[in-house]
This record gives sequence, structure tokens and C-alpha cells, in this order.
Amino acid sequence: LLSPLPSTGADAAPSAIEIRTHEFANGLVLYHARVEEATTFMLSATVWVGSVDENQKENGGVSHLLEHVLFHQPDLSEVEFIAQIESVGGSTNASTSWDSTHFYVKLPAAHFDRGQKWLHKVLVHDKLVTDRVTQEKAIVNREHGWSDATWWQRIGSMIQPDYLQLPGFWQRAFGLPLYDRPVGGTYEVARGLTAAQLEAHYRQFYYPENMVLLYVGPRTLEEVASVLQATFGNPPSTGRRPNLQSVVERASPRSSFDHRLPFPLFAPKYSISIGQVFTGLRFSQYRELDLYQFVLQKLLEERFRNKQGNAYSVSRQLGVQRGAGFVQLDLEPNPETYWQQLKEVKELVWGDLAPHLSQKDYARYKATLSEYVAHVREVTRVHEWIRRAI
Repeated sequence: LLSPLPSTGADAAPSAIEIRTHEFANGLVLYHARVEEATTFMLSATVWVGSVDENQKENGGVSHLLEHVLFHQPDLSEVEFIAQIESVGGSTNASTSWDSTHFYVKLPAAHFDRGQKWLHKVLVHDKLVTDRVTQEKAIVNREHGWSDATWWQRIGSMIQPDYLQLPGFWQRAFGLPLYDRPVGGTYEVARGLTAAQLEAHYRQFYYPENMVLLYVGPRTLEEVASVLQATFGNPPSTGRRPNLQSVVERASPRSSFDHRLPFPLFAPKYSISIGQVFTGLRFSQYRELDLYQFVLQKLLEERFRNKQGNAYSVSRQLGVQRGAGFVQLDLEPNPETYWQQLKEVKELVWGDLAPHLSQKDYARYKATLSEYVAHVREVTRVHEWIRRAI
């Protein structure tokens, strides 16, 4: 995955990073990528639960609040607990998305045992420590910018009520409005969450078969699996299946095209977006998707920005949930040439790419990406690439 294309400078390139897996007897799977020269390691745990697993009116936001609460321990204060990692030059964090919750620790390579024990302590609880739920709710409120509605906000909600909001990407493309909802829920529901709801959510989704571990660092798979056996490999199997299902199983990939004129105050720029909506993406196909978006970005930059001066910028974004999603390239065009560029971009989306992309330029773009991918060895970046694909 991380060295998907032949490198033009193969003699100077480091050895390819191989992804291997190990499954513990309890059903928990470990993904492993060895970067031999790394002086640090990154170990993460992904739990397959997020906002799509919530009832928005009853426990919306519980996955995110639970993520915060899990860092509390019965024998240590939060400050002391985090200090265990930071005192040796490490870092840690967590995040919640639509369909997963992610925890990681990064430390100097010599402290692997400390890091994995710490992460295990975050994730595996006989009983949650919920005495700081009120304080964690306040932290979540600050993260989201939530507070009691002011009189001005109440007037605004009457002028533009929720039912007038345009549907988001997931509802438009696949009829899945759950993936357009805010991950943290709403202030009205989240502020009423109870310790009992957190405990129930934890018991329902935090079990070995519903987690995956990812290690990136200098240790071998055998070394890592041996150390993890006593902690993550120890909880008994529940016999339950992971909370995984395809987002969309039967829908054909298709091109996407969008353009907008300036809207004063709210969106004062001209914009053009092109891309691909896809389903059924497999782990091995990420390299093709990376090449696809990279080549198109380079083509757009050279054709419309550098050569013709028709665009100020070209950026790309990728949104994937369980094998379905989109890749999109956003252009901010020159107002004077907007309509001409709109026509040219349409030809790229629905026409023949051959007149715009020569074989020579394609080979050059591909070689550029190959060199970049082959030489990126920084642990955090490698970890993020693999985690995204998993």
C-alpha cells in the first residue's frame, strides 16, 4: 500500500514498508508496519462505533462524550495519567467520527511497553469512572462552541429553521443522512447524557472483536504481538461480530460536478468542483485512488493555473466511510475567465481525457508520486495513511 508504484530512483529508495496482520484468539486484529530506522512508534486503537450508531434524540453525542470519559482512571488523576506519557516525550489523543472512535499514543521506541499498557488502560474498564461527567460535558461544549441560545440565535433559527437546510453529500449521493449529521450530536441532547447511558454504550461497543490495533515503528510484528498478548490479547472473546457493515453495496461510481457563483457575505468566491463518487472501495484500491486524485490535481494545476492563469488554486479532498465516499478537486477560478474555464472543466469530467493528458505527462506525474510515497517514512504520516485505508 505504501509503496504502490515503481520508483524511478529505486537504488536510493529505502525498503518498502510492508503491512502485516496478526489476529489474537479473542478476535482483535493487529495491523503492523515496520519502519526499521524509526526512533519513535505509534500505536492506535480504532473502535467501530460513532455517531451513526446513536439515536440522535435519545443519546446523540454519547460516543464523543465516552471518548473523553475513558481517559479517567480509578487510581490516578487525569493530570497524573497523561503525565505518564508526556514525561518521557510522548503524546496522546483521541477523536470520534461518524463510524469510529480512535485512540493513539506516540512515544520514543524504547517505551513501547509503557505506551501499550497505557492505551490498554484507557480502553479496558471493569467499570467506567464517571465522576467527572459534568466537567467533561463542559469541555465538549467548548469544543463545539455550544451554549444556551441567545435571543439573536433564537431569531436566526426562526428565519432559517433546520427543515430548510439543504441535504448534505451523503443524503444526496446515497440517501444516508446519518453521515451528514454532526458527530457530537446536539447541545440539547448531549447535555442531558447520563453515566448510565455512557456505561451502556461502552458495554455495547467496546469489545475485542470490534477493535483494531495499528502499530507503526521499528519493532517486528512478532515482538509487538508478543508484548500485546498480555494486555489486548487477554480479554475473552465475546463471540460477537464487529459492528461493521457496508455503507452502500449496490451503486455505481459516477462523476461529480458542481459550480457556484459568488454569494455576498456567505460565499463571496467563484468555485468549481469535480470528482468521483464511488462505492465498494477495497483496501488494495487506495493506491489507485491516490494516483487518480494526484494526477488530476497536477493536470489542473498545470493547465489552468500555471499555463493559462485561469485559477488561483486547486485543492483536493477525500471522504471515505467503509468503502464508499468521494474524491473531489476544488478550483477557485479567475472571475474574468470563469465561464470559459467552466466549459473546459466540463470536458475533463465527461469528455475524453486524452487531449488534455499526454502519456509523457502521466508518466511524469506518476513518477513524482512514486518518489514521494517511497521516501515518506515519518511514523505519524505512515500511520495516518494506513489507518485511513483500514
